[in-house]
Amino acid sequence: MFEDIIHFPVPESPHSPVCVLIAGISYCDGSYRIARTDCNHYVFEYIVKGRGYLRGEGREFAPQAGDVYIVPEGSTHEYGSSADDPWEKLWFNITGPLLRDLVRGYRLENVWHVPNCPVESLFREGLETLRRDPEKGHEAAALIIHRIIQAVAGTVSRRAEVRRDPLALRIKRYLDANITTPDVSLDDISRCVNKSPSQTMRIFRREWGTTPYQYLLERRLDLAGLYLCNTAKSIKEIAAELHFADEYYFANIFRRKKGISPGRYRKGESID
Repeated sequence: MFEDIIHFPVPESPHSPVCVLIAGISYCDGSYRIARTDCNHYVFEYIVKGRGYLRGEGREFAPQAGDVYIVPEGSTHEYGSSADDPWEKLWFNITGPLLRDLVRGYRLENVWHVPNCPVESLFREGLETLRRDPEKGHEAAALIIHRIIQAVAGTVSRRAEVRRDPLALRIKRYLDANITTPDVSLDDISRCVNKSPSQTMRIFRREWGTTPYQYLLERRLDLAGLYLCNTAKSIKEIAAELHFADEYYFANIFRRKKGISPGRYRKGESID
């Protein structure tokens, strides 16, 4: 059993957004085991070789070569290496409010184990960066861990998309690409998947729980909200750009769907 460990100075500010506690590479043997109660940090680990187990909060996983596991802050857990095929792994123990926001923002709060996650190069690059200058480790860790979280979340998201109906995904992407296109008809949408209008409606509703028209309307209203809060465009200009019949129709449908008029929304007032 050998561990190549990098340690870091205590951050000068008690309010540091990211604090890397310790990081390294573990060349495990069959005796390797870590157990924590109410863990005060996150653990990000990439398995280079071998097999092992991870248990926590009523869940159990079997991380092996090519996998990532994330042990969440506040959890009670245990993990350990197989005796006959021990782990080699790269890891960061890290905490801080920015890290919590990143995990939540990328929707990884409930993700503990990501099989076959291609991020070994990011872990190695991150460890080398920290090893070169541990004094600046906390600042560097903020960028390193963001890249790792982003890559892990991308893997999780792509696999979720694979489980979607590919035709429904194609329809959604067509609608997303045509939010500002005038007169998008059901016939236009149907042609993008080579299906009849009735089949297109059925495929989309089954996957997304709404019609293509309602989906496109919601996306246009979302974009209208962004324009109201972030541009100087008038309500009339927004209505025209998003192809509503006129500003009055736009204002009425915005109020009905969002619960507030465009003018009040622009001022940041609360919803009725």
